[in-house]
Amino acid sequence: IFAGKEDIYASLLEDSLKRLHSRVAKASASEADAFSALFKAANAFFDYYAATRFELDLGLYLFGEEKAKSLGRDRDTVLNASLFNSLDIFTACFRRLAPPEKPENWPVNERDALFSVLLGALMLSHTGRATSIGTQAKTILLTYLRGVEERIVK
Repeated sequence: IFAGKEDIYASLLEDSLKRLHSRVAKASASEADAFSALFKAANAFFDYYAATRFELDLGLYLFGEEKAKSLGRDRDTVLNASLFNSLDIFTACFRRLAPPEKPENWPVNERDALFSVLLGALMLSHTGRATSIGTQAKTILLTYLRGVEERIVK
């Protein structure tokens, strides 16, 4: 059924990304307000991976390696598209929030910043480093989201 371990790995990762998307989409769809939708979507992303460390490691291809490995161009393309299904929800929220004076690429830049904050906070949580610096990973995410809201309101 599988040609090799890369096929198994890709199948597991694709299933994980589908579950992630389902949670992020459901969370954002429950809110009409763009910031509330973003807040809920970001928290759904965080909560999903906070509860499933294996799937975070799977998504980052981390299993004891120093750098990410490719699963092959075709698999990587499919898996990246699956990840972007969730990230595009953040982009849509940022588009709705974008002040008129912001450049066209502002929503994508903000999405990328949020993704970086999410991954950083999750890594700090999973490694126990958040507590060693006197914080909690969720506090980092909430601080970032409050900062987004403050920058938009100004």
